[in-house]
Amino acid sequence: MEWIRGKKWSAAIAVTVFAIVSAGCNGKSGDMPEVPPLAVAGTKESVVLRAATAEYGSGYGYISEMARKFEAENPGIHVEVSVLPGNSNSLELMKSDSSPDIIQLGANAFYESIRQGASVDLIPYFKMESIDTDQYYKGALEAVMLDNKLAALPFDVHTMGVYYSKKRFDEQKIPYPKDGWTWNDFVETAKKLTVETDLGRKYGVHFSYDVEMVEALVIANQSRYLGSNRQSDGYLNSPKTADAIRLYADLFRTYHVAAPDSGYSIPSLMSGQIAMAFEFSYWAYQIKDPDIGLVGLPSLPQGGRGNVLYVEGLGISAKSKHKDAAWRFLRYIGMPTGEGAALWGSSQLAVTKAVAEASGQSTHPIWNGFLKELEYAKRGSFYDNDVWNGLRGSHSDDIRKLITSDGDVTAMLAKWKAEYDNRAVLPAAK
Repeated sequence: MEWIRGKKWSAAIAVTVFAIVSAGCNGKSGDMPEVPPLAVAGTKESVVLRAATAEYGSGYGYISEMARKFEAENPGIHVEVSVLPGNSNSLELMKSDSSPDIIQLGANAFYESIRQGASVDLIPYFKMESIDTDQYYKGALEAVMLDNKLAALPFDVHTMGVYYSKKRFDEQKIPYPKDGWTWNDFVETAKKLTVETDLGRKYGVHFSYDVEMVEALVIANQSRYLGSNRQSDGYLNSPKTADAIRLYADLFRTYHVAAPDSGYSIPSLMSGQIAMAFEFSYWAYQIKDPDIGLVGLPSLPQGGRGNVLYVEGLGISAKSKHKDAAWRFLRYIGMPTGEGAALWGSSQLAVTKAVAEASGQSTHPIWNGFLKELEYAKRGSFYDNDVWNGLRGSHSDDIRKLITSDGDVTAMLAKWKAEYDNRAVLPAAK
């Protein structure tokens, strides 16, 4: 994204994460200028924008509240907000003649919306307003781009970290982990935190049998499950992928420091049954216990640092008859100032440094750890296409079998590759 590096912001860009929080939350507005009203010249009738969000999360509540504020500041524009049914195909809706102006895209639709010309490329708006992309945390913006085109403003972003119980560390007289620790540091710490008690073993760590979570280690080892063109060759059969999964399996099979996956990682952490938990940032806004800390993922011996990213976004339909007004509203909800920044940042992860500062996340003991991880995170292969997405459950079952039945990593990856290759239709080579 060299096309705009080094320029100053005309306005700080952020992501909306669509969550309603209590009115008492505080946050600094920073130096972000207010967005001037959009003039609708030469029209007697109001411009009507339609925005559609997913039924999960708090997007509808957030956008509805922000829409009323936007309407008050922009006479002549009315925003209608609706909720997409759970079985909706956001990409197909965006391509249809009945498409809303603004629509929430699942991350598996970003690339296809660009390839098929269904979404408006937002880069020209960034250039027009001299928006500095370096103000974004690296992983968040790259996750919604293809061939230097921007499909949507990212929001509802989640990445992984290591939550830990300070009490368990204190009991064993072990220093708390620090950002920049290595995989060897992590393993040795987990060994010391795995102890036998009268009530049974207390484990050093919880790491789910989840194909998406395990990809965080694969990314840190400089690989992925699938390539940028959705190909498996060179990725599922890469030694780097296999080595990363072996590191994961060793926690269970060699060192015996990882708890069997119960599906209750954070409750087990808070009860003291486990000392550390590899988990996503969506737990952060629920954790109020000062005994729980957070540190970034350890760097791997051969790869370095990396992480996996969940991301969705709001895009403008190419079918919209009011694209400039739609961008205006999208910009309004995507770069909140004052109360808006605090509203958003109090419950979801910021993706720009401006909103991280305005919301207080940049100094928060847990949120700040996840912000640092956004510099290393990449969107997971889960989002690349419906074929891989559809195999998710089967792959997680295979990981469970790998751990509980002493399976073979190479054979498991060969199975995944064959299953995927037999179903996938890859985009034509350029």
